[in-house]
Amino acid sequence: SFVRQSPSAGGANTTAGGADVGDGGDDNVNERERLDDHADSNEINAGAGTGTAEAQVVDYCQPVDISAIHHVEPYFSCPPPREPLPVLRETLSSTNGVALARLWVLCGGETYLGGTRTNEQDGSVYVRPGKLEEFIEQVQENCLTICGFPFKKLDKKSEKQFLFQRRQQLQSKLLVEHNARAVLQWTVMILYQQVKQYVVSGDLLVGPIRQMLQKERKIPQAVSELLEHAAQLLERDEEMTHDVLEAVRECGMCKDISKHTPADVGIGGGSDA
Repeated sequence: SFVRQSPSAGGANTTAGGADVGDGGDDNVNERERLDDHADSNEINAGAGTGTAEAQVVDYCQPVDISAIHHVEPYFSCPPPREPLPVLRETLSSTNGVALARLWVLCGGETYLGGTRTNEQDGSVYVRPGKLEEFIEQVQENCLTICGFPFKKLDKKSEKQFLFQRRQQLQSKLLVEHNARAVLQWTVMILYQQVKQYVVSGDLLVGPIRQMLQKERKIPQAVSELLEHAAQLLERDEEMTHDVLEAVRECGMCKDISKHTPADVGIGGGSDA
């Protein structure tokens, strides 16, 4: 049996195939003992404070939120000394198990237990590298067999529609957001897509991604100074004024950032820039 885990969900583990679940401590130990006694049961409750395994598995069955700042990063593990990929091959039918295990390997060693090796002599760590192109090829060849749906790359029309829908979702979230960091993150996501036609998300939005965005020719100097000022306030853990917050929000809501002049919030640029 193997465990499907979500590091971003506070360490809670969801189960598949009767593996152990929980959030650590004595509750986790008791849960393991209970699962050992009921290995054939389909009703598996998670450890204290984590809810039922069924409720957590449902999260993985929901449509992907294309406007999310952070995405869940699931990975498989299983009780040592066994490794998850061999278990995956054995648990599922030969065709599906091998195909899924191959996909997991191509995602890179940091996504599964056993993908990272430590040299006992010098202590160096080797992580099996991911291979994006081979992963896509593997999905194309096996998607229909695994889940019953063919894999299809986006054409120009579908891609344009996807970006349009994503921008609408991002702006709808930005419009009602009051948290300063989230407002800056949504704005960077929207502007990066508008300027570069790329989809970005994750922990680097306020840092490196914002810095790359500010170097783009389509970003006016006044907008760049505003984004820099907002990011510095967050870095120093200082409160962002209402004027700065709304100026950043307006940048994300504007139709064409290259023609946008942000409100003067007293940072040296403003409407005269």
